[in-house]
Amino acid sequence: WSIPTPDGVFATVENSVHYALDTKLGAAEWKSLLPPGNGTIYLNGSGTRKAFTISLFHQLRCLDIIREGIVSFRNGASGAGGNPDDGSNRVLQHCMNYIRQMVLCRSTTQLQSVRNHTGTRITVSDVTQLCQDWTMVFDQAEKNYVQYSPSD
Repeated sequence: WSIPTPDGVFATVENSVHYALDTKLGAAEWKSLLPPGNGTIYLNGSGTRKAFTISLFHQLRCLDIIREGIVSFRNGASGAGGNPDDGSNRVLQHCMNYIRQMVLCRSTTQLQSVRNHTGTRITVSDVTQLCQDWTMVFDQAEKNYVQYSPSD
């Protein structure tokens, strides 16, 4: 899947009223972060189509799975940290490990201020960061979905 590297875009990372952990609206906002088909990309090779995902979409999906695990745990469900043989627990463990690896792989040394120096620390970014503009990637993923999605 050959697409150009996303352009840089300046952004300030701030707290948001969106993406709540345990509300219907928050859950819908998390789901809306992925393009149609959950960001699955299909490529044709040797007459067969093969499914892939982009790391960005994998990370966003994993963050939503972790969010769901936190909500389940808070609500007393056994699948979030209870039975180690539970399928959802294995997916949650995969996601925690995958996000850990991606943070270690892609983190920067950008300094961030600490708002509260004692007790609970809240870290926020007081500087503008150079991020990637993923708009083109989402657009290409949507085009791929339209091209390869099964027709009714």
